[in-house]
Amino acid sequence: MEPTEPHAQPQEDNTIMSLSGSGGAISLDQDLPSGTRIGKYQVKRLLGRGGMGAVYEAADTILHRAVALKILPQVLTGDKQSLARFIREAQLAARLNHPNAVTVYDVGRKGGVYFIAMELVRGVSGEDILRSGKRLSVAEATGFVADACRALVAAHGAGLIHRDIKPANILRANDGTVKLTDFGLAKLHAAGEMTMSHKDVVLGTPKYMSPEQAQNETVDGRTDLYALGATYYALLTGAAPFDEGTTMQILYAHCTKPVPDPRQIAQDVPEACARIIQKAMAKKPSQRYATARDMLDDLEAVLGRKSVGDETQADFTGLIAALGKADPSADDDASGPSLVAARDGMAMTPAAGPPGWTAWAARPVMIAGLVGGVAVLLITVGALATLTWALTRPVSTPPPNPT
Repeated sequence: MEPTEPHAQPQEDNTIMSLSGSGGAISLDQDLPSGTRIGKYQVKRLLGRGGMGAVYEAADTILHRAVALKILPQVLTGDKQSLARFIREAQLAARLNHPNAVTVYDVGRKGGVYFIAMELVRGVSGEDILRSGKRLSVAEATGFVADACRALVAAHGAGLIHRDIKPANILRANDGTVKLTDFGLAKLHAAGEMTMSHKDVVLGTPKYMSPEQAQNETVDGRTDLYALGATYYALLTGAAPFDEGTTMQILYAHCTKPVPDPRQIAQDVPEACARIIQKAMAKKPSQRYATARDMLDDLEAVLGRKSVGDETQADFTGLIAALGKADPSADDDASGPSLVAARDGMAMTPAAGPPGWTAWAARPVMIAGLVGGVAVLLITVGALATLTWALTRPVSTPPPNPT
């Protein structure tokens, strides 16, 4: 099987694998033409490229389903380290079973070609959204990042570090589901693989790379949170926090420059969002969120939801406050956000009133139900006591009637 179509060089914001001082990216093989067979998979079209391979839409000819087929560039197949990393990607990703993480179906080698077959997500990536020029609303961007953060909670819980969080690796399906993909640079925390295997190799995406990763220092889950904070900034403003200059200048900015405030570009961004970005992108890992769950809690607070495991509970007052309304009891402004939430398939709009009005309005019903329950309990206890007394009391026998 020999590919015939010319290849496209990866763009600067794609994942890179370069040697320090060289500034160049590894050249990739030619694109596979439509109809190419790799085992039971038939290639349909190229979906995208990264430093660790090309991804195609393909058909599983046995199970009759569409898949995303990731192919390791042939130029890397002689590199044992790259092969081990590629196989590890599939092994690590297959350990995740989470609705916000892309599912891995298969991994193998056919005709000298190494591949991973994954769930095909039809929709757009965060990078697609940025390139379209559209800036997401605060609610959309926050929900997008919160779902990715949920996947990180699961990944970090399994001892996995993604190491390449960026808009291009967060997908939004046509049904609205957000999924984190591409664990090609992941490292297994539990195995102690915490540093690069080669001191001159830089792995990751410069525009979203943490200072410790840029400097080839020890990394942990907080590295992912830094990159997720940078992604959040990009989705809120339309551009990465450090977006100008050469690759080395961008990396230097991540290591030395203050974290930019998204409100300088997008004035509608609430302070709560700016605080999340500032904390997630702190230069020192010790000053960031300790866990993905901690960051998720703050993201859920912006959305007006309270985390209960993987469930959420709507809190309309919190949503109003998070979107920048200082006094929820003040009169609604016509230009303010329209707040509609869906619960149990029904649209619900918060009624006007002072803070906590919804909870207070519900209390009479709750109290009535509580009183009714207590009354039923007392009646039941009384009936049981009466029955017990009737069954256990002594029976008096009248004296005999003298004749």
